[in-house]
Amino acid sequence: MQPTTRSSFTATAGCTHSPRLAIILAAGMGTRLRTMHDNSPKGLLKIDDKPIIERSLDALRSIGVDSIVVVIGYKAEAYREYFSSSGISVTLVENTAYAQTGSMHSLSLALPHATEDFFLLESDLVYERRALTELASTQAIDCILVSGRTAQGDEVHVLADEDQCLQELTKFPSSDQTPYGELVGISKISRSLGSAMATRFQKQTRFPSREDYEECLTALSRETPIKLKLVKDLIWGEIDDETHYRRVVETVLPLIARPD
Repeated sequence: MQPTTRSSFTATAGCTHSPRLAIILAAGMGTRLRTMHDNSPKGLLKIDDKPIIERSLDALRSIGVDSIVVVIGYKAEAYREYFSSSGISVTLVENTAYAQTGSMHSLSLALPHATEDFFLLESDLVYERRALTELASTQAIDCILVSGRTAQGDEVHVLADEDQCLQELTKFPSSDQTPYGELVGISKISRSLGSAMATRFQKQTRFPSREDYEECLTALSRETPIKLKLVKDLIWGEIDDETHYRRVVETVLPLIARPD
């Protein structure tokens, strides 16, 4: 397979590229936060009286996303009840093997619905809407959102090449590597890259696979340029454990709510 040229992976010069489809990965068990959400999946944990995932749904719709696919798994019925009672329209895809598989398996189940370019999000994020507007404003059709250092713990570091394209996503950079920033968990994926991710996953992994989508993106970045959008002062937080939860409640939300 010949490497794709960089120009073919950007929109027409001078034009921004904002998908109208989003895929949210929400199948995980969230074991490190179980004491706070044992009867529901992590994405339904309420912060300031609103489920985490609903914040993303509101933000996505505010930038024109009108089709949303949510991959559910752990406590799937809770999501079904939530969307049914709230009247929020989404397409639900279930990963019944959520306990045995990683996020790439969940994404592979949703990719048949990706007949166009899409935003890819994790379900446990709280962020200012600038996260989406900054990513949507880029010309690149394949682009990963990157923040400055948060020191929130359990970060995924982003390594970049000289063209500010993805080189690697890793939790453990070596001592001679200088991270470009931190992975936020919001990306913009073209239909062609999504198809390449699905093909690679099907050919190179065996069920059950615990591969995460970050590993797949790192592998494909060697043949497909994936741009990085760095927003150093982005306000955001991931909620994997109680420390993350306290940081979001005590620091992230007050900053998001603060008047400009």
